[in-house]
Amino acid sequence: MSKVSVEASFSPENSKPVIRCAGRVDSENSSEFAGKLDECFEEYPGDGLILDLEKLEYISSAGLRVLLNIKKRNRSIEIINTSPDVYDIFETTGFVQLFSVSKKMKNVSVEGCEIIAQGAGGSVYRLDKDTIIKVFLPGESLSVVQQERNTAQKAFLKGIPTAISYDVVRVGDSYGILYEMLKAQSMSKVLQEDSDRFERYAADYVDLLRQLHTTSADTDTFVSMKDIYHEAIDYSAKYFEDKYVRKCKALIDSIPDRNTLIHGDLHPGNIMMTDAGMMMIDLSRMGIGHPIFDLLEMAASHKNLAESNPAVAEMLIGPPEMLFRLWALTLKFYFPEKSEEELKHIETQLAGFARLANVIAPYIGQTLSEEQIEGFLNEARVNLFPIIDDLIGSVDW
Repeated sequence: MSKVSVEASFSPENSKPVIRCAGRVDSENSSEFAGKLDECFEEYPGDGLILDLEKLEYISSAGLRVLLNIKKRNRSIEIINTSPDVYDIFETTGFVQLFSVSKKMKNVSVEGCEIIAQGAGGSVYRLDKDTIIKVFLPGESLSVVQQERNTAQKAFLKGIPTAISYDVVRVGDSYGILYEMLKAQSMSKVLQEDSDRFERYAADYVDLLRQLHTTSADTDTFVSMKDIYHEAIDYSAKYFEDKYVRKCKALIDSIPDRNTLIHGDLHPGNIMMTDAGMMMIDLSRMGIGHPIFDLLEMAASHKNLAESNPAVAEMLIGPPEMLFRLWALTLKFYFPEKSEEELKHIETQLAGFARLANVIAPYIGQTLSEEQIEGFLNEARVNLFPIIDDLIGSVDW
């Protein structure tokens, strides 16, 4: 008789219980398989389970019916780590349309590979002449990594210049995403090495930003930036008085609604320069909303961080002098019709809104130390809260 083993345990890495299956599932043991899965659902009755099939050698139509019955009972299940043979069965039978199914991840080494970009969420390496890999920080959840890969694919299909994303892979204790990227260098590096064409690059940068901000999308495909910020503010609420939490939410709600794409963390370290032009990477926070959501994040990195912590800015993005120059040109090219006085007003306004990035730092940078988090939060207390009433409802562009 065929044998199948089913073991369930909670996985902090995936933030859900994981059922690990091994052996074979066929008509002889499908009832046993169903009973063991039911026991797991009874033990973990929450938001759903992850079915890890790394060691499952085969599943027959009888086993597939067990999974189908689970779905009919509105029980959420995600299937991961399927072997090529088992994945072929799911694909041939159409089960990949019914469930979230992913193949077993490859293991990739970046030893000896060139780092071409670095940021708060991880590092980008050149694997070979055609491929780069973004390696996330250890401890980043698989769901976050998969979300970024899926968002990159959706953005690509929308016509946004971004690298073609391939598999999610293992890199030691971390996850990574493979991308096709020919002869890429980060914009930060290019700006430092080719300063004679600085203004031309800045103009192209703004053109890319404008393309993003004129591309419509919907909340069925991309998340709302207001929802992202509300969730992040709720996460940070324990650090602030209730009145300031309410004011931060009121500030977010006062921003005019738009249905255009937002990168969420745009800076020259997240732009790759290729033979085909500029391409965006690191789309984990992409959503839809008003352009100010991108511009406030840019003000936070290009201006505020470069002023308050130049060493960190240089490590993550580039030299402060480069960032100051790029920020000034970004405002000039993004608002060409504005007078010098109007530009100064917008710059001051964005510097205030940019402190929202300090408010949500605990949510965005969950690998930060308590000391680093407190530094960001204190910036918000000193530079945002005294002016927040003036900022609420102030966006009229």
